[in-house]
Amino acid sequence: MTILSATDFGAAGDGVTMNTDAIEKAVAKLEKEGGGELVFPAGIFLAGHIRLIDNMTLRLEQGAVLRASGRIADYYLDTTLDLRKYSQHYYFLHGRGLRNVKICGPGIIEGNGHSFWQEEYYCGARFGELPTATSVLQYHVLKPKDERPALIYLADCTQITLEDLTIREAAAYTIWVNSCMDVLIRKIIVRNPSYGPNTDALDIDCSQNVVIENCDIETGDDCVALKSDYHRVESNKSCENIIIRYCHFQSPTCALRIGYEGDGDIRNVLFTDTLIENTKHGIDVLSIVPVCPLRIEHGTTVERCRFANIRMRNVGQAFFIWAGNEPPHTEHSGHLEDFVFENMGIEAVGASFIGCEKQGSIRKLIFRKIRMRVADLPDWAPTTDFSIMPSHWGGWIKAGGLHFHNVSDADLQDCEIKCEQPGFMPVEYSFSKI
Repeated sequence: MTILSATDFGAAGDGVTMNTDAIEKAVAKLEKEGGGELVFPAGIFLAGHIRLIDNMTLRLEQGAVLRASGRIADYYLDTTLDLRKYSQHYYFLHGRGLRNVKICGPGIIEGNGHSFWQEEYYCGARFGELPTATSVLQYHVLKPKDERPALIYLADCTQITLEDLTIREAAAYTIWVNSCMDVLIRKIIVRNPSYGPNTDALDIDCSQNVVIENCDIETGDDCVALKSDYHRVESNKSCENIIIRYCHFQSPTCALRIGYEGDGDIRNVLFTDTLIENTKHGIDVLSIVPVCPLRIEHGTTVERCRFANIRMRNVGQAFFIWAGNEPPHTEHSGHLEDFVFENMGIEAVGASFIGCEKQGSIRKLIFRKIRMRVADLPDWAPTTDFSIMPSHWGGWIKAGGLHFHNVSDADLQDCEIKCEQPGFMPVEYSFSKI
């Protein structure tokens, strides 16, 4: 196998030299050889974007830092998309239609995120003016600039491996696999600031046969998001056969989000043996037609999901699950079916919510061996009332431990749910037309 060092083609690890052209020369050489390994030795290598090819390994040795440029003009611009409809069409490490690609460490990929964020939070405060959050219910995020790059973007690829890497300071999505098959993401450490806008760690979109394991993630948005936006790939591909296991997740938003972006099917998901802590929403599942620029026409169908052996500590809501619309009403036709939640120990500060607009949109739920304690926080007022359809962002609810709305097909087996605040029921049901 051909093994090349980036420095052999003029790349300099001084943290100042822009190495895009030198790295492209090395990639072109590997392409002529039919693939091989591109190695970055110790040093800080600044680049605008890096093209990936078939049968390629990109290896960062100990002490190597691959740093993304702070200028949007240096990134690869995806012209296959209607840019008026989609954000994040600039990429750092990128490839489309590839086979057998590996990105590995033990080095670091750095995203230069602050270059693409404003110095102001959405609440109006300037960066650095707000005190450190004292509760998982507090969340302040910086406003993004108009254009931001995704750090790693792979589309229509097969046999992808990402392992033994540290990734930090992503400007937006960190790792985004779209319409890919046979993907292994293992031993990835992600460190994105909690105030970073849209800094999802792992976005799995319309992809099949994906394993995510032994990852340690702290990020500003979803740790893992499973999506089915087939409008972006212009092919009705499902997101299915996903395994997530042996991980540690922390986020001011969601540890695991399933759905929301897309109309395609999501099915056969196993989420197991994972610790979630200091996170607003532990497991968030949405089949929704929202009021936003995203192209969602009828809502996704999510089926056959199992969540087992999960520990949650200091979470806002363990579960937030919704199937329906946001006003003004449109015609939601997706559904959620055949979910099993079992063997979980949970410490939460808000009630979980599982509900749908129309009865029958959520069916066949089993909760087995759930041990959940909801804390008493008298100084915090709830942001969501059960009589009002919840936002897909998941406002927190204090009343009770586990609330079902328009859901009659939920089976609780050997569950123990305790509410420390007096006057609230551990399990509640409501039925109404929203």
